[in-house]
Amino acid sequence: MNEVRQSPDLQCLAARASALLDVAHVTLSPISGNWGLTVYRANTGAGSAAIKAGKPQLRGHLKTEARMLGELRNQGLPVPEVLAVARDMLITEWIEHDNTL
Repeated sequence: MNEVRQSPDLQCLAARASALLDVAHVTLSPISGNWGLTVYRANTGAGSAAIKAGKPQLRGHLKTEARMLGELRNQGLPVPEVLAVARDMLITEWIEHDNTL
């Protein structure tokens, strides 16, 4: 079986995501980034998730974003479910899209 190799930084990030999601293995694919954060698509074997990770330029950025997503979701808006949040990592459900507006 071919295994995808990741850089040591991605391996560490994937291991942290794996622990937060309580899954055996996570493979990350970088998508974009800004404000000191990078967005990844995470494949877990059981599905996909979106991960925003790094050193936020704004204190509490990811926890605030998670709280806001939760509030919007509670109001019935179609936003991704927050799966886990830490000071330097936000994990949400992955929503398929076609990159068009």
